[in-house]
Amino acid sequence: MPHSCEHSHYSINPNELWGDLSLEHADAKVIKIYANELQGLYDPEGSSGMLTSIEDRDIRTSSDKLRHLLEMKNNHGTLESQPLIYVGDSMTDFECLLEADLGICIRDDPSNSGQRELAETFDRNEVAVPHIGEFSKADQNGVVWARNFQEVIDFINIIS
Repeated sequence: MPHSCEHSHYSINPNELWGDLSLEHADAKVIKIYANELQGLYDPEGSSGMLTSIEDRDIRTSSDKLRHLLEMKNNHGTLESQPLIYVGDSMTDFECLLEADLGICIRDDPSNSGQRELAETFDRNEVAVPHIGEFSKADQNGVVWARNFQEVIDFINIIS
C-alpha cells in the first residue's frame, strides 16, 4: 500500500457534480473543487443548462480560471507540501495546466475538437505531455494526460 501524504486537488470550472461523482473514491487529504454549477441540476424539472456561480466564483473564461488558480496558489502556502493539481480538457485550461504543480489533460477516445486543439497547442509549444502512467517522463511543465477521471483518481490514490 502506498505511503500517505497530503496533497490538494484543485479543479476550476467542472460542475460541482463532477467532483461528487469522480473524486469520492480518491484518498486525497484535501480536495477543493472550484466550479460553476448548472442551474437547477438537482431540480425535479431538470436543468436549464445555464451556468450559475457558487460562492461568488463566476468562472467563464481562461482568464477567470487563471485568476482563481493564482489566487489558490497564493493561499496555498499553508499546504506547501501538497502539490496543486489542475484537471482540464480544453484550450481555456492551457495556462492553468502549465501553472499548476501538476496539470492533467483529459483526452477522450476519440478526442473532441477542443481536446485535439489543446494537444496541438502543447505540441506547437514543445511541451511534453506523456500519459499519466508515465508521469516521470513529464518535462519541467509537469503536464500529463489521462483517458478519463478514473485514471486521475487512481493516480491520486497512488501518490496519497
